[in-house]
Amino acid sequence: MAKNVRVRLYSKRRKKEAILYNLLILGEAAKGIPEDFRHKYPEIPWREITGMRDKIIHQYWGINQLLIWKTITEEIPPLIIGIKSILAKLDKEE
Repeated sequence: MAKNVRVRLYSKRRKKEAILYNLLILGEAAKGIPEDFRHKYPEIPWREITGMRDKIIHQYWGINQLLIWKTITEEIPPLIIGIKSILAKLDKEE
């Protein structure tokens, strides 16, 4: 089933471009996070997020579509949970 979903997803150029664009935005936003904040929340893979952005923007050796698929299906969901947890902590501190 996952293979069929992946084939349909990547068969649509606009969807692929939207996914890559959003990964770029995520990476660019992560680059703007101050270093002390990053150290405070090491559970977020800051270096990997910014590294993905760099690979996409510079297309080092082409874009590995399997890596992109793994990122959006396996890495992004726990990242969202982690960010929501940080935001909840920050709300409590206010």
